[in-house]
Amino acid sequence: MCSQNSPQIQNTNAPLVEIELLSKKQILKPLLRKKKYSTCLKKKAKKKKNLKKIRIFTKTYSKIIMVSKNNDKRNDNTSRKRNKLCEPRQRETICKKKPKIQTKGGIIISKSRKVKEKLTVEEIKKRKKERNRTNAKRFREKRKNFLQQLEHETNQLKSENQNLNHQLNQISQQNLLLRQQVEQLKKIQPTTQITKKPACNNHNKQTQTRDKIEELNEIEKIDVIDKIDETHIKERQDEKEKQAETERNDEIEETEQFEKRENKEKTENKEQNEKKQEHEYFDHRKQIEFLNLEFEKNFKNKYSGMNGCNLFEKDLNWKISKNNSLLELQQEAILETSGVFYDCGFEIIGKEMNPSNNMDSFENDNNCPLFNSSVWGENFN
Repeated sequence: MCSQNSPQIQNTNAPLVEIELLSKKQILKPLLRKKKYSTCLKKKAKKKKNLKKIRIFTKTYSKIIMVSKNNDKRNDNTSRKRNKLCEPRQRETICKKKPKIQTKGGIIISKSRKVKEKLTVEEIKKRKKERNRTNAKRFREKRKNFLQQLEHETNQLKSENQNLNHQLNQISQQNLLLRQQVEQLKKIQPTTQITKKPACNNHNKQTQTRDKIEELNEIEKIDVIDKIDETHIKERQDEKEKQAETERNDEIEETEQFEKRENKEKTENKEQNEKKQEHEYFDHRKQIEFLNLEFEKNFKNKYSGMNGCNLFEKDLNWKISKNNSLLELQQEAILETSGVFYDCGFEIIGKEMNPSNNMDSFENDNNCPLFNSSVWGENFN
């Protein structure tokens, strides 16, 4: 690294190089004011620890600048390369070259803007004359081409018109010749006279017989046609009758099959219902017998005493409210013990049970006839 007071560089023909970094912001204002050399640009370093020395090459001398070391946010290969020192060996790879200056007659023309040339009055007049000449030449060429096309089209139309006129003249001549021939034929008179021969009797007879034969043949043809039509009509009627009979037979067969199916279904349903009823009846009877046995077992212990009828009524209502499905079973079980039921003041109306109005007379009756031998038998006591 060279110091600031370094001697001049001997290689003055070295190409100018512009060093570009990611930030592209000015660092040192006094250096950038001078447009003789290019600089490596980067953000200003806030802290002195992160500074790095970079050498700048100019036409006459080299100078050192302090620049920040690294950019932590980016770790790409390009940023790493650009952060390196711009040494003379790495100028072509890392640092970008300055664009070449385009010149035209000693006047600089940049890509961004073009500098207008300062022209004299005579030069401006010359350029106007040249433009007018070029425009006049173009106009003349266009006019020539247009006129040539018009001439070519007119010549074609003229040739077609001539051909049509020639054909029309030929047709008119042929028409005249035909008219002349017709007039000549009209003027010619016939020289020979045609004489009719007298009609013979035999000839007349032959013609009459021929006419009769033709009439008979026509009559026979008409009769044959009528017979053919009648046969066709009969055949069609027979076909229609056959189709109707087949349709009727099909309908009858379908109805018979439908009735058979219905009868089978009905018989099957009846058998199933009968089987169900038998099973239900047997189950029903078993449940009734079971209830009767329980009733007989518990009757002595439960409903013996002064208020047996009241207890019986309460238990009955509780059972009905608890198991509505067993209502009919309970009713049938009580029907078998109807003597006790009547004695306690109940009436049986159909299958429903309602307490009679005489229930109050049995509430305080000490001689409740529940334990009568006439109802439960002699062995009950």
